[in-house]
Amino acid sequence: MLLLVALAVAPLAAAMREEAEALRHTRRELCHAVVTEMHTEIHKHSLRRHGEDDIYETVPAICLAVVQNYSLTKRAAPVRSWRLEKRAGRLDDEEHPDPASFAHLLTLKKICEAFTDEQQQELSELMYKETYAKDPAEIREAFCTGEVIAPPPPPRKQPAARTSSSEEQGDAQSTRGKARKEGRRAKEAEKETSKMPSMEDMLKKYDTDGSISNLIEMERESPELMLEPEELQEVQTGAGQLRCDVCRAATTVAHRRAKKGKLRDEAQLTELVSSLCVGTPEGSLEYPKYPGNPPLWGELYTLSKKLGRWSMERLKKGAQKEEKAGKEGGVDYNRLIMKHSMISRACKNVVHEHPELDLAEYMFSHSQDSAAELAAGFCNRFFCLDASENKDEL
Repeated sequence: MLLLVALAVAPLAAAMREEAEALRHTRRELCHAVVTEMHTEIHKHSLRRHGEDDIYETVPAICLAVVQNYSLTKRAAPVRSWRLEKRAGRLDDEEHPDPASFAHLLTLKKICEAFTDEQQQELSELMYKETYAKDPAEIREAFCTGEVIAPPPPPRKQPAARTSSSEEQGDAQSTRGKARKEGRRAKEAEKETSKMPSMEDMLKKYDTDGSISNLIEMERESPELMLEPEELQEVQTGAGQLRCDVCRAATTVAHRRAKKGKLRDEAQLTELVSSLCVGTPEGSLEYPKYPGNPPLWGELYTLSKKLGRWSMERLKKGAQKEEKAGKEGGVDYNRLIMKHSMISRACKNVVHEHPELDLAEYMFSHSQDSAAELAAGFCNRFFCLDASENKDEL
């Protein structure tokens, strides 16, 4: 099954350089799309009533709406440019979506995530302040400009020195030459577009196991399916090796949350522990921040492998989160999926897969312990049995 999924996904997953190119060509249009969809969602769900936090969390989730309402297409050679356009109807409502947009759904999702990750703080502040004061067009016009948002201008070649009369003549010839080239390019692009395969051909070629129609949902729910077999093996191995580190981190988070919420009842502690290994609690109406819904406290840590063994360490104060380090398109997406999967698996093993070890009960009976004492008492007893693994508090 994994091999079939990989075979179906591979043709659709654009190379990283293509994703960077698509983002570069469509930054302005993508900005317009994100602002428009954010404006709609904020009004639809009254997201401003509880302050800016709800709007901040909606920024990355808005990409699902962008994928549903916009199409990304790539013009064939020699033009080689990407276009982002509003769909006539939602993707769910289209009986026969355009084959080109069908092929680039995952690329659109990834470049949208890259853009919203880059601009999350700015978009959150902007939409919180302006949504109820201005319409989408006004916000787009004011925000979607400048070097950060607009595509960078192409480098200009310095013209050779010549007389003023020859300059004028050369400019005229250059203008006519460019016009002719543009005309030829448009005609060639039109011919290439006319050769685009039908939806039936696309389905025969790509949808051999029915996974394409559910590609985005599958990635959101089970991102590990996007990994190579060797990477999945690393995830399984790493999750086992990280149990001690993850246990200490998770118990520290649980202690902090219990103290902040003044939770002393065992039932309350049980509810707290039940959501310790996920980012968005089960039953929540919010979209998970990351595929697979890993615990968000994992953002504060980094994983490394030395001498064949995985370990987890807290990031230094002021260090950039690994999830925020890809503003130039350099994020290794699979590496982040592996990180999130290892932490999630290890956490669930510690918290949920050992009925004889009840963290909530242990917290209740050791309510006077500090975070360090709680982590040491619970984790050293069950998951950090090797004294050589003992470390300072995470």
